[in-house]
Parts: sequence; C-alpha cells; structure tokens
Amino acid sequence: MSAPARILQVEDDPDVWLLTQIALKRLPCELQVCVDGASALASHQAFQPDLVLLDLQLPDLSGLELFVRLRQQPGNADLYGIILSASEPPQLPVGILGHIRKPFNPLELATHILALWASSS
Repeated sequence: MSAPARILQVEDDPDVWLLTQIALKRLPCELQVCVDGASALASHQAFQPDLVLLDLQLPDLSGLELFVRLRQQPGNADLYGIILSASEPPQLPVGILGHIRKPFNPLELATHILALWASSS
C-alpha cells in the first residue's frame, strides 16, 4: 500500500470524527467522512479512497459488510481498511489491516497509519 492521500471514514459519532481529524492533521491526506454505509457506497467512487476507517456498528449495515461491498466494486481490489470500534471484530476480511479500540488516542491512530505506510514502501 502506498501512502494514502485520501482516507474515507465511515462513522456516525461526531466525537470520533474530531479525534480522527486531530490524528490526521499533520499527515499528507484528505479526509472524507460518511455517517452510514449507504452514503459511503454512494460517495466512495467519486472520492476514490486509498484507506477506509470503519466503525463496526453503523446505522444501516455493519462496517465489515460495507468494506466487503466496497472491495467488490471494480477497481477496489487493493482498497485497505482499519476498524475503529469499541467492539472486537469477529473475523477480519481481506484488506482490513488492523483494529484500534475506541476510545483511541489520536496519536495511536496516526502512528498506526504511518506504520502501515512505512511497511508498504
């Protein structure tokens, strides 16, 4: 995975959006937030994210189901994700690179993303 320039966050909690914005403030990326799976599916094609940050418990479908649907769309076979959730994911689908438990420290998220970038270079 090359260093993502575009990160899509699918999260319905505004407090988590703020933490993510703080975490990514100094990273070379653009963040787009969607509050549910339907809006993420509708907007991801135009945004073309490199990385998706997913909550497991979205209002309309699970974050894991959403991620599988996103990866199945043409041109998304190399899409990657990180789970941001208080719940433990049951099983991680291909492309999910880790799980960060909420509440999280913004530095923890930034460090995790930077480590992924460094390991893929």
